[in-house]
Amino acid sequence: MNIESTFTQESQARPGVRFTMRVLNQYQRALRDSKIIDARVQVSELSRQLHAIPDPDAEIDEIRARAKKEDREVTRRMSKGLAFLISYSFQKTLTNTDSASVYSGGYAQDVNNRGLEKSVAAFNHPQNLKLTWIYELPFGKGHPFLNKGGIVNQILGGWTLTGNQQYESGNPLSISSGLDASSYLFNGSVRANVISGQPLTVPMTGHLDVATGVGGVQYLNPNAFALPPTSPGGVILSLGNSPRYFSNLRGPFRPSESFGIFKRFHLGESRFVEIRGDAFNAFNRAGLGDPVTTLGDPMFGKIIDVQQTPREIQVAARLTF
Repeated sequence: MNIESTFTQESQARPGVRFTMRVLNQYQRALRDSKIIDARVQVSELSRQLHAIPDPDAEIDEIRARAKKEDREVTRRMSKGLAFLISYSFQKTLTNTDSASVYSGGYAQDVNNRGLEKSVAAFNHPQNLKLTWIYELPFGKGHPFLNKGGIVNQILGGWTLTGNQQYESGNPLSISSGLDASSYLFNGSVRANVISGQPLTVPMTGHLDVATGVGGVQYLNPNAFALPPTSPGGVILSLGNSPRYFSNLRGPFRPSESFGIFKRFHLGESRFVEIRGDAFNAFNRAGLGDPVTTLGDPMFGKIIDVQQTPREIQVAARLTF
């Protein structure tokens, strides 16, 4: 998907003459084609000649994104009742914003220094394994086992299993200071400082009790982060040095498994009834969610919620005629 925005402005040097600038963002194409694209604001040559904007980067927000991605894919077409698609990707996405729609002002600590915002993207998951498959159970008429018609085939034959599984790295984390600087500093977003020499995480300890909201699993090292210095009046004296998102600090890995089973009962050449059942989060994994990442929060660094919703099972019947 390409995003193109057009800006029209009258030249200050030559009244009555107007020029056009276009901002192109081909970031999504970089992901699709597994290439590296550096998307920059491009200003027409006419605007340079008119001297209306001596420094394009000073007037127009600049969006830079780099994506590196390696894909491996294995496909099996339907054979002996089994077909599957397995894909694995190893990737890294660097950018200074995650959405062009909120880039102007956005969530930058310093809107005049975009370099401070360069980090991995919020949606960057370095490793991602996906498995999609379909398997016709080998029972009933025309299959290796119970190859007969009648009631046996009606009950046991013709069932098909489907699966959709995904396993990916955890979400990159961003550590906020929790300080409110909105009254005097850009948009008030200030990140925490990172203390050198301290591990970012600790061995997980504690107990997660979602029902009572008590406790939590300690995940981050509180000694690895500190609030930016402030004046006696509470005014921030310097910005936090932690990145917008850490590439080496992530939440727990994210598994997802959903399975289905269905069978069609034919009522003639073009009519049939399909009965199917689907199980989402089939293994009922709770998983650990991301930790609290606001430094001023009393629960900072603790995981206080689960990652996934409980298993859901649905049964449906459809008549096609």
